[in-house]
Amino acid sequence: MLATACGDRQLHFWNTRGGSQAGDPLSHGGPVAAVAFNPKGTLLATVASDSMVHIWNWTNGVWQHQPVTFRTTGINDLTFTADGQRLATAASSGEVRLWDPVTGLPCGPPHRMSFYATSVDISPDSRWVAGSSFDGEVRIWPLAPIPQAIDQDMLRLRCWVATGARMDPSGAVGAIAWDRWRQLRQELLENRSQP
Repeated sequence: MLATACGDRQLHFWNTRGGSQAGDPLSHGGPVAAVAFNPKGTLLATVASDSMVHIWNWTNGVWQHQPVTFRTTGINDLTFTADGQRLATAASSGEVRLWDPVTGLPCGPPHRMSFYATSVDISPDSRWVAGSSFDGEVRIWPLAPIPQAIDQDMLRLRCWVATGARMDPSGAVGAIAWDRWRQLRQELLENRSQP
């Protein structure tokens, strides 16, 4: 099944074999901006231009709205952790934030981008969250505390305009030795190209 976020205030579902519509669309209070399935495909998170994040549950062959709806500002992207226990959002305010999809409550303070956050992703092992912003900043934060000796700034990269950031499915970011990560960061900073 494929879900498409649409400007007609609907989330549409499609059969990936043949392209026919699959089931009834889900209505929202504004154009649908983003959609994410949890890893098991049993929960669906959506956000529309009205800034309401909705959680939907797959029950008896239909998507049913859960009583969890939370309001935040200008969400541009969202994704679930690999275990489905948390939902990450990227907002126009520059916040990258984790939420509990069952309660709708935030999980700790937000991470801050320097500008409008365009995308968010979580590593497959749920150890890292990455965000990108429209001013070209890409940041990676640990989801669990890391040793004090590690320089938080080394987890910051820049490109011309960062419209998306996705983590490597192999989890290689967490496997890179810190010295090599610092070297890669320096190479990226020295070799970045701008129009």
